[in-house]
Amino acid sequence: MNEGAYKFGRMTRRMAPMFIVVFCFSLLLNAFLDYSNFKRNHTEIERSRFAVVINDLQDTVEYALNLGVAIQDFSQLQQMIENTQKRYPEIDQISVIDTSGNSIYDTNKLQISKKTGKKWLQKALAAKELWHDAEDGNHVIGVPVVNSINIVSATLVISYSQKNLNTKLEAVRNGLAKVALGLMAFFSIFIYFGLKWINKRYEKDFQCMTEIMTEGEKMDTAQPATPPDTLLKAFLADSSKAYSSLEEIEVELAGIEGKSK
Repeated sequence: MNEGAYKFGRMTRRMAPMFIVVFCFSLLLNAFLDYSNFKRNHTEIERSRFAVVINDLQDTVEYALNLGVAIQDFSQLQQMIENTQKRYPEIDQISVIDTSGNSIYDTNKLQISKKTGKKWLQKALAAKELWHDAEDGNHVIGVPVVNSINIVSATLVISYSQKNLNTKLEAVRNGLAKVALGLMAFFSIFIYFGLKWINKRYEKDFQCMTEIMTEGEKMDTAQPATPPDTLLKAFLADSSKAYSSLEEIEVELAGIEGKSK
């Protein structure tokens, strides 16, 4: 193998790691973006799901208030929130908080008649519409309950665990990791042997091209270029000789014509 073929082979060997690194980086970036999109979309789906649940409770309570039932006298509400929690295992706690921050009804009965010490309390009391927050690894969603004269009587709050979401996210994350590792291994081998095949396929062509270029350089070195002035002088001398020859031919032709007359 000559020097040119060796350089070509070394170039392809250097290109293989570069292509592999670029491909792996692109693959990991795409996997990260897919995971982020899934996490965001699934979080929004979970939030929308519990927004429907809390809106159903809100409609029921407001209907009772419009009939003239005071929220403190709506004894069926305790049973309603307990049944709702049983239907949705992800729900950790459902609370009905009055305008002072005290729990009127609560799935955690130890909290009834006690002031809520959660960080989201001020946000809940000031809210005029559906709101959401996060605390201690749980998601919190709440909505004010308005009576017939459009005054906030209480606030419904649902706290639901992120364990269910984390379980799904972990499954997706592990699946993406396995797929990404498999693709990286497959395409790394494919790129390596692909460049190796290209090296073998075009090595002889590159070698021939290198030899031709080398021979051309040797010929240029062995026969230095004639300076421009020398070429001009040679051209003028040849032109003068040709002109003299033409004049001699004309003289001979004129003599032949004279003899023929």
